[in-house]
Amino acid sequence: MINRLIGLMLCVASWQVCAVAPEVEKALDTMTSYEAEFTQVVKEAQGFSEEKSSGKVWVQRPGKFNWRYDEGPQKMDIVADGVNLWIYQPALAQVMVYALSEIEKDLPISWLASSQPIAQRYNTRRLEDRGDGLMWFDLQNKQGGTQEIAFIELALQGDVMKEVVITSSDGKETRVSFKGAKRNISMNPSQFDYRPAPNIDIIGNPQ
Repeated sequence: MINRLIGLMLCVASWQVCAVAPEVEKALDTMTSYEAEFTQVVKEAQGFSEEKSSGKVWVQRPGKFNWRYDEGPQKMDIVADGVNLWIYQPALAQVMVYALSEIEKDLPISWLASSQPIAQRYNTRRLEDRGDGLMWFDLQNKQGGTQEIAFIELALQGDVMKEVVITSSDGKETRVSFKGAKRNISMNPSQFDYRPAPNIDIIGNPQ
């Protein structure tokens, strides 16, 4: 009895130690692919300005995604082919390339394309009902946050991801809303095969 009381007190003092949200863990761990249109709104910490953009995203686990910005301040393609991460900016006629293994932990959506069980990297918690018909969850990295990611909130409708809110350590909020989402469908491998055009400057060394 005493041990149970001590355990309960520890949970109250630090939910990260004990909290588990099986719904979100199952939904993410059983997702092999994902496709959706998205709208993204970025708000500065003070809330005085915001930046809106939209596009489409494709995910193929493990390690592949294509995040395409079609509308907004800057058109851009962010493509992970399983080895490299390519960031193509048409307006600059350049593409930056990084080894995915070296920067994966700092990517805001690395957890989305990872095949690693979500519970190995994150503590999960079910949040209060917000009256929007979605189930909201909190994901906290067990190794602590980064400059880009302080914490993540994620909303599901059934087992389908509908919204993600990422807050950085400086208070900036990035909210991504998805529509027309398709889960665990067949993907064309060429969707994740980025090949720079001859006239594009390449910054970095592809692996």
